[in-house]
Amino acid sequence: MRALAAMMVVFVHLQPLLATISLPEFGRAGVDLFFVISGFVMVHTTRTAPPTAFDFARNRVARIVPIYWVMTFAVFAIAWAAPALVGGTKPIVGQLLMSMLFVPFVKASGLVQPVLFVGWTLNYEMFFYALFAIGLATGRYYAGMALVAVILIAIVVSGHLLHPTGVPAKFYSNPIVLEFAAGMGLALLTDLAPRSVSAGARLIAWLSLLAIPVLIAGPILWPDAPRLLVCGSAACVLVAGAVLLERWGWRIDNGAVLRVGDASYVLYLSHPYIAQLFTKLTARLHPTGLLSIALILICLGLVVAAALALHAWLERPLWRLARRLLMTERLPARPA
Repeated sequence: MRALAAMMVVFVHLQPLLATISLPEFGRAGVDLFFVISGFVMVHTTRTAPPTAFDFARNRVARIVPIYWVMTFAVFAIAWAAPALVGGTKPIVGQLLMSMLFVPFVKASGLVQPVLFVGWTLNYEMFFYALFAIGLATGRYYAGMALVAVILIAIVVSGHLLHPTGVPAKFYSNPIVLEFAAGMGLALLTDLAPRSVSAGARLIAWLSLLAIPVLIAGPILWPDAPRLLVCGSAACVLVAGAVLLERWGWRIDNGAVLRVGDASYVLYLSHPYIAQLFTKLTARLHPTGLLSIALILICLGLVVAAALALHAWLERPLWRLARRLLMTERLPARPA
């Protein structure tokens, strides 16, 4: 699921190249799939042995922050040295600091995006993690999870009723945050599913895979429909079906797919560098037909190869270093 979500987002940023063979923009629902997966995984990995709020928070920081800061600083350095490569506007240090602290702000383009533009989703992720830590801090796991869901719903409802104008309030009251709550609910519900089922139930689970074309084509077919209704619901159906199929004996064991899934986070962060290169090539070469298809395949191959290399040689070492720095308990001083 993570590999699918990441690759869908890649296609969004290849739109100039896809347009040369008359393909419409698709793949935005990869973000919705990521959010549902995130809510699911947070509950799935903590419900049997809930960590403390502090342990949870520092684990998330160790996992998310180091590679994001590296990628963000790289974009900032490129934009500072050669603004023409990234839209022609030099970023300011204040934007870099807000990006690294996951504070949403409006760029010169009018969009609410950090320096590394795909990081807007991480602003939502870190907000969700903060709420999840609050839920863990209650000391009562299921009550804490219910509190997280209630807070998310309340924020969205208040945004709908009050129409806030401030950037953070408007940003975080987006209904897309309810996809985290939906993923949390799926983790609790699918745990109740029986281990053995009838052929009919298994067929229903397989039919859930039809949510994939809905995720891809839904925003194209129903552009004015609420994102939560089309993309969020399809993502929930797909994740639920995949979890049930695994519970009932079917799983993906292909090593290549699993490795891309493991590297999906750094793939998400790094692919804009390569996508931007191919966008500029498209503007220069004006490809069509087979040349366009070849460029698309080459770009996808480079995106995956770069992600696998970065995951092995940069992301994982940074993660281990951060864990050592954040997780190691200080020993009391030895008495003289």
